[in-house]
Amino acid sequence: MNERDVLKAEFQKLNPCNEQKEKIWNHLEKKEIVHKKVYVHKGLIAAVIVMCVMTGVGVDMATGGNAIAAIQNIFRRQDETDKKSKEIVNQVIRIQEKDSRFAPDIFYLSEKHIIFGTIRGLVIYDRKNAQVLGTVDLQEIDCYYFNGFGGKRKTRVLVKDDKLIIYNAIDNQLKGEYYIFLLEQDRQQLLSEKRNNLKSLKKINKQWEKEQEEKYRMTSEVFQESLFLREEIIKKEWEDSGRMPLYSESSIEWKGNNGEELFSCLRVDKDGQFIIHTKNIITKKEEQEKLNLKSEPMEKDIKLPSFVYHGNDKIENAIFEKYYGEMQVEGTLIPMPTIVEKVIKGNEIKVFGIFRYGVYTKTGKVLEEVSSGSLIGCIILKKVDGNYQIKKIEQPRDGALLYEDLKKITEGYPSVYKKMEKLVRISNQKKAKKKWMKYYIQSTELELEYKIE
Repeated sequence: MNERDVLKAEFQKLNPCNEQKEKIWNHLEKKEIVHKKVYVHKGLIAAVIVMCVMTGVGVDMATGGNAIAAIQNIFRRQDETDKKSKEIVNQVIRIQEKDSRFAPDIFYLSEKHIIFGTIRGLVIYDRKNAQVLGTVDLQEIDCYYFNGFGGKRKTRVLVKDDKLIIYNAIDNQLKGEYYIFLLEQDRQQLLSEKRNNLKSLKKINKQWEKEQEEKYRMTSEVFQESLFLREEIIKKEWEDSGRMPLYSESSIEWKGNNGEELFSCLRVDKDGQFIIHTKNIITKKEEQEKLNLKSEPMEKDIKLPSFVYHGNDKIENAIFEKYYGEMQVEGTLIPMPTIVEKVIKGNEIKVFGIFRYGVYTKTGKVLEEVSSGSLIGCIILKKVDGNYQIKKIEQPRDGALLYEDLKKITEGYPSVYKKMEKLVRISNQKKAKKKWMKYYIQSTELELEYKIE
């Protein structure tokens, strides 16, 4: 919803009669107040009241006594917007706390602005005034598919004529939907306008594709001789602070005001300071610019609860508790087993399958996988006093010996081997992942998202 629609929706809640409603709204539009970027600005409230007076309609009469409630709702929107914007900035600048390998990539850079971010949102930073100009909540518009997240769905970002354009491509196909944000707005969270025009989006996408051809290079290649990439420097900073200094995986090529050809990446030093590190392609001169980013106090983020199995199968419960439950990980572990078969002989139980898991953190409302692993083979349990304990784990070696060892592990159970062989070839285990992610999300009662494509 754009700012004009929001204003009109709030105005309707004031509940004037139809004649008064039309009179006030028409006057507002003639004065072009609704076309200014005033969305939840204090001037909006003043404008509504002033127009009521100018048109000869009293505020109480025009609003039916609902003015205060509508105005409170406007400010509530502002509070929610400010809070969300702070959360987006915090999620981005606290990237070291999430055990990330790289600093955020830069989506756009000029002498005036830098735009960077994560799957939580984008930060638009005003370089001239050394401050955050605004943010974009990527999860709200369902455009957060970067760095391998989202499978075939990819989010693309383009800046054109002081407009930030964001859209998705699915397997390189466009649907027509895209969002436009105005970079010149001086506000916490940039206002968006959603459009649905496939012809226009195809033109936008052509420009995006043209820009991508020479736009990015690996930072390790561009800055291979720079101090911040030297192993001894990284090691020392890690030993001094316990924090790993980060840099963008890719560096962006751009032109300075005087036509200089430049490459830049984002760096985060051991103290959490964000730095634009720039290299002149011709002169090889390097410069650094510290960004004025501060972590704002926020309400404590809700931690992800641990995975709990609620099923009645005691054998599976033993695997969740004794195998998965004893793993030590940084984050929330979600088991994703595919059990092929259970063979019970007396007090011994053989459970054949692929015992995958993922480790997740919460970024906004999205579950983000930070690591994963799997065990292919057989977990052997024994029953003692009515309880199941892990007796032994059999797993094949990697590489060329995998299938040879798998035959030995499944000896005597040819149908199990065939099923296991087939599962091993399906590397991503999408079906099991979808099943257990759904199971976990439903059990948490939190508003969480995870897309598997």
